Amino acid sequence: MAQRCLQFRFIPTPVLRRVPFFKLVNTNIAPIDIHFGLLPLQKFTSSSLGFQARFFCQTAQLDQDNNEKKKSRHPSAERFLTLCKEHHFDEAFKMFQDRPTLFDAEILIWNCKLKGGQSSLETAFEVYKLIKEKSIKPTPYLLSTLATLCNSLYKFETTLTLFHDLQERRVKMESSCFTQFAYAVLESQDQNVAKKLLDVLIGGVDFTPITQSCDNLIHCLETKEAVLLMQFMLEKGMDLNKRYFLIFFQHCIDDEQNAHNHGEALFTLLQSTPLKSDPDILNCVVKMYMRRGLHNEAYNVFEMLEQPSVITYSYLISLLSKDQPEKCLRVYDKMIANNISPEKITFTEVLSAILSLGPSALEKGKQIHQHIIRHKLDTNKKILNSLMQMYHTCGEPNKTIELFDYMITNNISPSKPSYLNILLAISYLGPSELEKGIQIHQQIPQHKLDTDVMLLSALIQMYAKCDEPNKSIELYDHMIANNIKPNNYTLSGTLTAISSLGPSELENGKQIHQVITQNFSSDIKLLTALVQMYNNCGDPNKSIELY
Repeated sequence: MAQRCLQFRFIPTPVLRRVPFFKLVNTNIAPIDIHFGLLPLQKFTSSSLGFQARFFCQTAQLDQDNNEKKKSRHPSAERFLTLCKEHHFDEAFKMFQDRPTLFDAEILIWNCKLKGGQSSLETAFEVYKLIKEKSIKPTPYLLSTLATLCNSLYKFETTLTLFHDLQERRVKMESSCFTQFAYAVLESQDQNVAKKLLDVLIGGVDFTPITQSCDNLIHCLETKEAVLLMQFMLEKGMDLNKRYFLIFFQHCIDDEQNAHNHGEALFTLLQSTPLKSDPDILNCVVKMYMRRGLHNEAYNVFEMLEQPSVITYSYLISLLSKDQPEKCLRVYDKMIANNISPEKITFTEVLSAILSLGPSALEKGKQIHQHIIRHKLDTNKKILNSLMQMYHTCGEPNKTIELFDYMITNNISPSKPSYLNILLAISYLGPSELEKGIQIHQQIPQHKLDTDVMLLSALIQMYAKCDEPNKSIELYDHMIANNIKPNNYTLSGTLTAISSLGPSELENGKQIHQVITQNFSSDIKLLTALVQMYNNCGDPNKSIELY
């Protein structure tokens, strides 16, 4: 068997296992090559001290040649190898200085790697420095052995200097070198070297890097470069890790400025992989498109998902509720059909979509109300406020009043939106609900009435609509006396009250006209209210002038 192996100039690992490890006598094999399995013999030359070293082999053919080849062995070879084996590196280095060769440099550096430690690293670099001085071009194997030693001692910056040497001296990149350099790049987070390593790969190499090396490298690249690396991996028939897509789609989400092109390239790449239907990745794609305001693209990807996550449903509903309420409701329907329980915020966003659609969506709003009850969220204050707003906006103010009473009955303390919604509902219903309006007025804490312009404006509007205009004007005077700046809603309610009282309040109407001229001159609704006020207060000429 050994004779047949030598004929092809390779010795397989099973043969070597029958050979004493450091009995270097009769073959052109150095100990540095044992772990590779099939070993090329032709790489060793007679110029090295290690050339005369041979394994004692238990194979008959090699034993027959042993005695003859001993006669031609260099007398210092066995001594050099023994020193390396026993880790007497100072003496071995002195012998190496007398007769430096590339092969002996590999033997010495390999043994330094075996021993490890700072002193071994220093000796290894002395050897490396000497072969550089002698203009001996290092092999990829020597550089990878030295890089392995550096990495084992956490000397990652030193490893990266070896990469620069490899490029400067035009040493061919091999898989073992790339593996060590990629690991050093990961630990040092050197993005410049990471990009250069990527350029080496894309420029064309004769090997397929191991997946772990690409995994180390990809964590140091920006999204644009990462896409190139993943394309290279696909071309080499390597599997892409799901984690790559999750990481870089998240980068696109976080980096809105450069997300467009990179995100599109990444999504295109995803379509050519088995991961194209992965729900976790597609959920990230939806979020990326939504963050960039591409609602239609996000919705199209959402339609590809068989089981979107709760977060995706909630996020998509939230963003579609304002601009595309119909699609928002379709997403919500899919969520319910898949038996996914909506979160609290989801209900408030869906109710916001109902508000955008107005009375035509009232029945859908009632259906959502039933879902809220089914999920036992009908005591949540924010959801109740959204329901109250939905009902009075969609034309059922009585339902708003019912919900407010439900809050009081269940000891749910009304908030500012609760009071605003009930006052708007009462304003919609008019004089028939005046007593309820007065009751609500008395329930509002006094400290809010002293300062809150929104609540005061809602009360002014409510009294004006319920035929209590004097109360509206009284509240307006209270605001002015307390330096509370009125808003357009305040002025609109006060003008309605003045119009109801007629000519006796014309002077107050003129004062409000001055306020509108100074601050709201372009508000069409207020100008319309002014026209009506002058007409009702006996000054039609001013109405015509404003019109």
